[in-house]
Amino acid sequence: MGDWRAGGAEPGDPDAVLARLLALCRDVPDACPDDAAAVCTTAAQVAWTHGDGALARAALERALRVDPGYRLARLLATLVDRGLRPPPPGSVVPERRAG
Repeated sequence: MGDWRAGGAEPGDPDAVLARLLALCRDVPDACPDDAAAVCTTAAQVAWTHGDGALARAALERALRVDPGYRLARLLATLVDRGLRPPPPGSVVPERRAG
């Protein structure tokens, strides 16, 4: 797929990262369901984290259309559909201990 930073998508610029992910979503063919589902789910997570639930939902719909069994997309779709808010960008979620 080449350099993920192509097109100016630097790690510290969430808008540029999301734009690059959306470009990848458009470019990856449905004939590659594993790749399409993964890229679309990643784009959905970035969109959701940055407050764009509608864009997240659209990306998840494509992910689940090409691979209905993609578990991460199904999990994220549940969170988005229930209106749960993502943790703030850059926050650290404490680890849970078994037991």
